[in-house]
Amino acid sequence: MKQYDLAFSLGRACSCTETLRKAGLQYLSFPWDWIAIDAATVPDIKFRADTLCEGSFHSWFTPEDLNFVAEYPWHSKTLYQSRKTGISYNHDFPKGISLSESFPAVKSKYERRLARLMKLISESKNILLVCIDPPNPKHPTPIEDCHYARNRLSERFPHAHFDFVLISYRKGVTFEERLTETPTDGFLHVTFDYKDYTPGKPSYAIVLDRTAAILRERFSVRDYRTKKEIKALRAKTRKVKMQAAGAENAWQYFLARRRNDFLKLANRLSPRILMARHRAKRYNHVLSLGVNCDAGFRFCQKWGFVDSTPFSWSQTFDIEHLVQALRNPGKIGSEGFSWHEPSLMWRCNCTGICFHGRMEAALNQPKPDDESLKADLSELVSRLNHLWSKLFSLIADDSSKAFIYRINTKEVLTGNANEKLDELQHTLENLGAKNYVLVIITEKKVKRLLQSSSNRTIRCVKRFNPQNLVTKANLGDPVGWNAIFTEFAPASIKKATHKFKFEK
Repeated sequence: MKQYDLAFSLGRACSCTETLRKAGLQYLSFPWDWIAIDAATVPDIKFRADTLCEGSFHSWFTPEDLNFVAEYPWHSKTLYQSRKTGISYNHDFPKGISLSESFPAVKSKYERRLARLMKLISESKNILLVCIDPPNPKHPTPIEDCHYARNRLSERFPHAHFDFVLISYRKGVTFEERLTETPTDGFLHVTFDYKDYTPGKPSYAIVLDRTAAILRERFSVRDYRTKKEIKALRAKTRKVKMQAAGAENAWQYFLARRRNDFLKLANRLSPRILMARHRAKRYNHVLSLGVNCDAGFRFCQKWGFVDSTPFSWSQTFDIEHLVQALRNPGKIGSEGFSWHEPSLMWRCNCTGICFHGRMEAALNQPKPDDESLKADLSELVSRLNHLWSKLFSLIADDSSKAFIYRINTKEVLTGNANEKLDELQHTLENLGAKNYVLVIITEKKVKRLLQSSSNRTIRCVKRFNPQNLVTKANLGDPVGWNAIFTEFAPASIKKATHKFKFEK
């Protein structure tokens, strides 16, 4: 492994600096990190090297040079492009603030990054230049341009030795089959398919673990940060952690951290946990019947896997929808599915029940393209067909089963929830259910309104998570859910076959 004093990105997009950071080779931000250039306008890598060597970086950067491109609902920034150079500024200008007002701060930021890079270059003897092509480039980076950039920087900074890494995209070439060559001494060229084909990912997304692995196994960089910079980073990291914990000051953050410590202790020694251990029983299958993803998520948190049903990752809304689905599974998808943007789920056009696909999507990201949506829906339909067959087979076999149903508090308060639960139980038994228990999970405040019966028991948590924050483990009542799945436990721990969205 070769150690360098400095490594920095020469482009061609954000994925290069993201790769360097993931590989542990970059500690601070530099001028070309978050900038993309239209290669049809200028020779990308040669232009980047020339502007650094000539000290002309952003000499063209004026408000008059910037052309408005777009504002997207999923993006917090306004996008601009340089008329002269083709540079795209996608991460700099806050949305909702005029260009004239935001420009001085952005210009100052780039001046700081340039000064930082020039200072580090002047202090470094061994420097690594890195270029990673986007997986959808109109023009792949020519080897000759890399030689030019390397030679140009070597001439401008003769005190330093520059090595070069170019990672090129070639569709269909796996990471294991990657092509590695050294056109000249100190120049590494690696070619493979590193595009992230996860449904819902934008066309420019790459698998950072793969590109970072290329660099991590060969190179290291000394930590060139000053004590002041390290202190500032720690303060920034702490601020991010405070925001994640919902804390507005140091005292609130202290309490939030203590709450986490308390939860760890409560999950071991709480009276509810001790009682659950006392009456624990193991089942061949612990199966979620909805009403949403709550039960599936909490079971996975406890045991590391999910014995999936069609309802594990769905929204059935109420008992009636569930009963009708169990009685008429053929109606699910019989009139197709529609992508429901607010919930990022697939909505059955016939029943109204919503199902999660495998595709990664978020409200603050671009809408998935048609190809990704089509592939995700195809996977969902295939998976549902398998899960229906699996569920009906398990319902009627001799294995021991705990059916888990998390009931909406509003439905409990309607006054006829017990009759609806009787109907659900009759439906299961008409399907051949035996050797089972139906576990109804409710909020503590309405538990008294629900009745147990033969093969049906009621358990409660203090409160449910908000519907849009179901997979936030520390919200709601994590100890209560832990107690439930300590009592109703799987007879054997299965190996998870894939990671769920909330685990990524």
